[in-house]
Amino acid sequence: MLIGDIVIALGDLSMWTAYGSTGSPARIVVSSGQVVLPYGATTETAAFYDVPNIGGANDRLIDERRLL
Repeated sequence: MLIGDIVIALGDLSMWTAYGSTGSPARIVVSSGQVVLPYGATTETAAFYDVPNIGGANDRLIDERRLL
């Protein structure tokens, strides 16, 4: 039963992709960059920038934080 379910799922995904139902991938551009330099006794910096999705996918980047 499990192998049959897998075959059916792969078949469904193949048909979905073949008929263009997957949409286009997200395309992003990076703009409006700003770097905040250290002030006073602190040594930390921060960077902020806009990352809009200009592709056909309805994806949205909510948050990304990375400490280096």
